[in-house]
Amino acid sequence: MGIILTIVSTIGMWWMSRFLRRKGDENNSAILKADGQHFKADAITSGGLIIGLVAYKFTGWDWIDPTLAILLALHIMGSGINLLREAINHLLDKADMNTIENITNSLQKYREDSWIDIHNLRLQKFGHYLHVDCHLTLPFYYPLDQVHEHTKKLEHVLNLDVENHVEVFVHTDPCMEIPCNICLVKDCPFRRVPHVSRIIWTSENLMLNKKHQLTDKIVTS
Repeated sequence: MGIILTIVSTIGMWWMSRFLRRKGDENNSAILKADGQHFKADAITSGGLIIGLVAYKFTGWDWIDPTLAILLALHIMGSGINLLREAINHLLDKADMNTIENITNSLQKYREDSWIDIHNLRLQKFGHYLHVDCHLTLPFYYPLDQVHEHTKKLEHVLNLDVENHVEVFVHTDPCMEIPCNICLVKDCPFRRVPHVSRIIWTSENLMLNKKHQLTDKIVTS
């Protein structure tokens, strides 16, 4: 009866572990992930106990129990180190390159001709929320309401493809210092030189704290 109860509790703890870790990933919650790892460690410990008891019953080998104990201890230590590393990365605000790449793809996918340049891209995660900070260059003759419309549109497109809820803080720049040769705005009344090439936004050049120019070593089309 004791072994049956242990098996049932092991299954329950394993299910709870998977549920908590999945919710932790969805909400970017280190606490839920840690609780999930705790239940996982308990489930593996109980499973190891069952295996040890059954193996000892049929073999009589005395070394099975201490060997399983050592293996379980190593597993728990490894899980703890991984959780600690992830927590430290959050505290130190380490860049999440996968998320930055997703944001870059969304910006490139939904970019508009009037978004002449985006640079100095930064992001921070707060649980399930993602805070994005960037500089957006728009035509200098746009009125304030039109500038506001484009900043809201930028926030909207980032929320289309990114799993986290994205809030955006945009510093808008006028295009006075941006060369016309990379500007895609059609029928611009102030254009000084023809358009030459379109800069392809990448995670590398979007994170640079400088406005893009054709003289930079960046990909164009």
